[in-house]
Amino acid sequence: MESRAMMALRSFITSGDVEPGARLTEIDLSERLGVGRATLRTVLARLADEGLVVKKPYAGWHVIELDEQAVWEIWTLRGSFESLAGRLVVEHGDAAALDRIAAAHRTLVDACTEGDLNEISRRDFEFHRAVLVGSRNQRLIRHYDVVAHQVRMYIRVSNSEVAADPDDIVEQHRALAAAFAARDADRVFAEAWKHNESEGGRLLARRTALRENAG
Repeated sequence: MESRAMMALRSFITSGDVEPGARLTEIDLSERLGVGRATLRTVLARLADEGLVVKKPYAGWHVIELDEQAVWEIWTLRGSFESLAGRLVVEHGDAAALDRIAAAHRTLVDACTEGDLNEISRRDFEFHRAVLVGSRNQRLIRHYDVVAHQVRMYIRVSNSEVAADPDDIVEQHRALAAAFAARDADRVFAEAWKHNESEGGRLLARRTALRENAG
């Protein structure tokens, strides 16, 4: 039951059903998940370890804020992981890994054609994780997975707040997918960083504007 509750609450947060920074009340969550308060607190503590929630003094549990610092930290971390992983995939010359990356990209494009934002964001994350898996660097994969759920949340927020439409999301990934198709390690490294820098910059600008407007 604890495992199911954790999966459900994690999905609730990363899918965008609750906004970054939102307060999470134990009574409402216990009813929503069908678990007792003790189980819920264990789940929340584990999600805190994943970086998805935080317990604030005298204010209870909250979803993490995607403020300017968090956005910068996530995109620079992703950019570092994904550019290195992409280079390794091509340098290994692993045709099966490259095929899986190409297939993940096609699935993302198909999801964009359908237009469901939750499915687009799920496929977006799966495309990027396929790159990490293809690197065959288990330590790199494990470090990426530490922040994977924060990355899921980040992608969902970016796609909903920054992308103009699904076609924009397709365009964001076009150059990176083409670099993999060309099997050019240097180009993949550069495009993976550029992709994260571009989208990170757009989301950072959005968050800055929200803060300034609120002030």
